Amino acid sequence: MKRDELLSRLERLLPAQFEGVLFHLQIPSAQLAGASAPQSIRAIELLRHLENTGELARLEPLLLSYDDAAGVSRVSAQPPAATKPVPLYLDAEVEALSKRLENARSRKKRLCDSGIKADDLDREILELRRQLREGGQLRAGDALSDGRYLLVRVVGRGGFAVVWEAFDCAEQQRVAIKVLHLNLAGDPLRRERFFRGAHAMMKLVHPAVVRVLEPKGEDGGFYYFVMEFVADGNLREWVLQSRLKNEETLPVILRIGEALALAHSQGMIHRDIKPANILLNEHGTAKLTDFDLVGARDTTGGTRTGALGTIVYAAPECLERPQEAAACADVYGLGMTAIFCLAGRNLSMDTFRNPEGTIDRLHCSIQVQAVLRRAVAWEPHERFADAAAMVLKLREALDPPEHGGAALVYSARADPPAFVPGLTIVSQAVVSQAVEAGFSSVEAGSASVEAAHERMKTGRWWQLTFGVICMVMIANLQSSWTLFATSSRHWDRAQIQTAFIIFVLIENWLAPVGGWLVDRFGPRAVVVTGSVLCALGWEKSAYANSLPFLYVAWGIAGIGASAVYGTCVGNALKWFPERRGLAVGITGGGFGAGATATVLLQWASESYGYEATFLWFGFGQGAVLFIIGLLLSHPDANAVAALPKPSNVLTNRPQFNSRQMMKTSVFWVMYVMFVLVGASGLFVTASLKQIAEALKVSDMQVVIFGLAPTAITAALIFGRIMNGIARPFFGWVSDRVGRENTMFIAFGIEAIAIVLLSQLGTNPAAFVVLSCLMFFAWGEIYSLFPSTSADTYGWKHAAANAGWLYTAKGTAAFFVPFAANSASWHTVFMVAAAINGLAAVMALVVLKPLRQRMLRHGV
Repeated sequence: MKRDELLSRLERLLPAQFEGVLFHLQIPSAQLAGASAPQSIRAIELLRHLENTGELARLEPLLLSYDDAAGVSRVSAQPPAATKPVPLYLDAEVEALSKRLENARSRKKRLCDSGIKADDLDREILELRRQLREGGQLRAGDALSDGRYLLVRVVGRGGFAVVWEAFDCAEQQRVAIKVLHLNLAGDPLRRERFFRGAHAMMKLVHPAVVRVLEPKGEDGGFYYFVMEFVADGNLREWVLQSRLKNEETLPVILRIGEALALAHSQGMIHRDIKPANILLNEHGTAKLTDFDLVGARDTTGGTRTGALGTIVYAAPECLERPQEAAACADVYGLGMTAIFCLAGRNLSMDTFRNPEGTIDRLHCSIQVQAVLRRAVAWEPHERFADAAAMVLKLREALDPPEHGGAALVYSARADPPAFVPGLTIVSQAVVSQAVEAGFSSVEAGSASVEAAHERMKTGRWWQLTFGVICMVMIANLQSSWTLFATSSRHWDRAQIQTAFIIFVLIENWLAPVGGWLVDRFGPRAVVVTGSVLCALGWEKSAYANSLPFLYVAWGIAGIGASAVYGTCVGNALKWFPERRGLAVGITGGGFGAGATATVLLQWASESYGYEATFLWFGFGQGAVLFIIGLLLSHPDANAVAALPKPSNVLTNRPQFNSRQMMKTSVFWVMYVMFVLVGASGLFVTASLKQIAEALKVSDMQVVIFGLAPTAITAALIFGRIMNGIARPFFGWVSDRVGRENTMFIAFGIEAIAIVLLSQLGTNPAAFVVLSCLMFFAWGEIYSLFPSTSADTYGWKHAAANAGWLYTAKGTAAFFVPFAANSASWHTVFMVAAAINGLAAVMALVVLKPLRQRMLRHGV
């Protein structure tokens, strides 16, 4: 290649490509004229530098890897056809019309070349075209662009467009022409989107992207664009016909991944990556096509099925909210394509619901399987951020770095790796360019994620600690009523119980709202607002002089408590996806253990009056919540994606929003179980002092560690402690033996403890022990049910979904007055034991099989 041609090619490169050349040649950009200088000047300086260093020969193969960005020096993907191909005529009549049309055009050209008008021939040509296109269809033998492109045969068809093999009579080469369906051609938005895909392909000058030769054309109402023709079918056909060897699969995926990396670096998202959109020539060189969905906001189109992309290859979020598709949606499609190639067969919906099983059976290394699992994770944040990150990790899996850690981009002087035949030096540089441009760091799949993961090792435990502190602060809003119900100077027990029910109902029924706000805006604003409302509720109730005012005060407190509780539980679910039971249990344990401060409130109330106690405790609680709320944050999505997932939970599951969740039977079974167990627990919480009085042990002393508190005081103190311990304990157990199995154990223990309390509760020591056992077996519902909800319905809407399930506590509160006013405590005990036993059986017999079926089938 002569010097002038080298210079011409350099001048026509895109700026990013020119920088890629410098990167590959290991020439600092600053060594040439400044970046603001014209590219022609920089090209001259580059040539002069290479001539002086004797390295000019390195430039030619590099430039040959690029297609000319300005449309100059375009080289066909195959040699020009030696002879014009014969169209696949529909019948003899169409063949005759086609030949007459071709003949008329030839005669017209000869006349026009001689300067003679050909009006009669124009009319003949129009009539022949009308006959060929009768019924609004193009047929083989017809031609577009005034006879330049002879249509040979249909090679692809879908609901949006038809792809023709054609012959370019001007350039004497085969081409592919994509024609918009005539019934869609009248829609300007459809046309704009159609040509947008063509322009997107033109911008991506990469050896693994099909070149667009003519980005926009129109002929008699038919809109089309012209591409290079890739002659030997698509990847799907190659795999199903066993033409692609197993060892050749991943090089194809890497090649397409690098093309996608370039697209992502330019802000483009393909959104329809699948085997049928990857074409191969006779040498097995892969090229990506069908960019119709790039930048689109509607949900149909292209040669595809499903809402947006073929369903097995479409990222789950694309099926529900296609406008939210990001680069990780392309990663999903590329990962599924790799699975299809390695499996060697069509993928079923079972693979879509649970790709883990298919991946485990693939004939590839464990490292490659790990890359594929992450690529096709259901949660977008759990996947690679973009194609560049996936390509890097896949390279590492195929050729691990000798010294561990993240693989470096190949040296500019290094040859392409042996396992990627035909991989160009340009495509190797694409990932590096994407890194340097800041679009998607190559380290996104390695160093940056590892760094974020390191930060999470301590950071997420701090977040959990902040959540526990918040829960401790709001715990006494509920538990203090058991002490004040019989000591108020203004109102009787029934009226106080009404205020208690109002607080519980509001706290619980607003939980979904708070959860939705947390999912949407993050935890900080929600907790800070809740802190103000909690303090206000305490302060207003301190000096309430009428029942309506008291009810309003504790309604305000209920709103604040709901915001704080829902935020802390939801945050734990998101920060600890691999051990939700333990994390939510620790968080809930703060609520249970924090209730031990009830004893301090009792002492302060007896010493200073409950009015002053409420006032100052409220101010202190609000201040602590406000400060801690400012420290709360959402987890780093990339780092969470790198965390290990429990083997007994399907990580690839749909992300149910609350409306979708409530359409499932699993939710309502859990809701009923929550109400059953919650009702008995709330009854004990609200009426423990009255139960002790009925059993005549309230004022009896028990000796514990050399101390002699009354039975009710000991039961309150140690019961709250056991309630707090139960939540992380049973949560930790459920992470290992399963949620439903743990429910069966815990609910069964509570049923037994209630029966024993009714029989042995007249003994003060037995009363304390059995009360603590009831608290212990009841507290776990606040860790087991949220964890089960997130396991079943996904991470994205975890806070709101857990909030809806938490409303079962409010429903259960309706049953508390009936128990409190019952004539027989024995009857209440037996009913409470029965409903706990029923819930235990439901966990194994109803909930477990229902949830297994849902996780297995995705419904």
